[in-house]
Amino acid sequence: MQYQTHPPATAGQTETTAPPPLEHQLSIQIEDLPSYPSSSTLQKPTPSQLTHFVQLHSYLIIFSILGTLSRLGLVSITTYEAAPLPPLFWPQFAGSLIMGFLLEDETLFPTPTKTTTPLYIGLTTGYCGSVTTFSLFILSAFEQLSNTAPVHHGRKIRDDVAAMLAYVIGTLAISLGGLQVGTHLAVFSKGLLRKLPFRWTDALAVPVGLGMWVASVIMAMLIKKWRGDVLLACVFSPPGAVVRFWASRLGNPMCRAFPLGTFMVNILGTAVLAGLFAGRYAHSGGNTCDVLKGLGDGFCGCLTTVSTFVVEVRGLRSGFQRKL
Repeated sequence: MQYQTHPPATAGQTETTAPPPLEHQLSIQIEDLPSYPSSSTLQKPTPSQLTHFVQLHSYLIIFSILGTLSRLGLVSITTYEAAPLPPLFWPQFAGSLIMGFLLEDETLFPTPTKTTTPLYIGLTTGYCGSVTTFSLFILSAFEQLSNTAPVHHGRKIRDDVAAMLAYVIGTLAISLGGLQVGTHLAVFSKGLLRKLPFRWTDALAVPVGLGMWVASVIMAMLIKKWRGDVLLACVFSPPGAVVRFWASRLGNPMCRAFPLGTFMVNILGTAVLAGLFAGRYAHSGGNTCDVLKGLGDGFCGCLTTVSTFVVEVRGLRSGFQRKL
């Protein structure tokens, strides 16, 4: 990715190179990844490329499961009578805050290498992208408009429209606010943190990731109590995060002015969730309903993201900015 070059420094001035702005760092993260040979070429991937590929996907598995558990946990503990904010506000804020921190941080992940570090991609794309969810956000906005969950008897149509607009505006505002808070926390924490030991974490990524996924499958088969609410969501989380990662990596570079890949997975995940939501009404209760709920919370929840969405929205340039 190229940035605007500055005129040569005049006499008596020192030439400085400004770091890339925050809103462009996520696209750098995707575009600067090592290029793997395509299937159309005869060249085989080198051992370093293969190792990076396996470690990257292991981190996506680990942090997509942890992100799903964090989202479900935050929603659970913030769901109570007369809550001042919708429960889904909390994971949207938390995921955006962590995303802002990681994008601005230069201590845990040094700037020259962090965009290609598997752990960094796992934390941003895997964890933050899975804590926040676009599809469930749209579903909740629809429920506000249709006055279905929770039901407010006697609410008029104009009140339903106002509730939906308030929910949409509030979610976007709190996510953008969390992103900004995270950037400030990263600035304030400079000098207090230390670089992470990547060698140790990378060596453990593959067995831990595979073990977590297999354990989720086994527990979903054996433990009926948490199957529909938690375990099946963990089983279906990794495929959603992996599909989102590759869709963004392949789709976003197609259009520099618009994050096409992220937009497509958000729309696709929302459409799939709508079909799953309708299917749950046709199959009330039983294993089928549990699987549909797990697909909605896990696959669709991780396939779509708000944290990446607000980063890319913040990076879009208006016509006035392009003239400057």
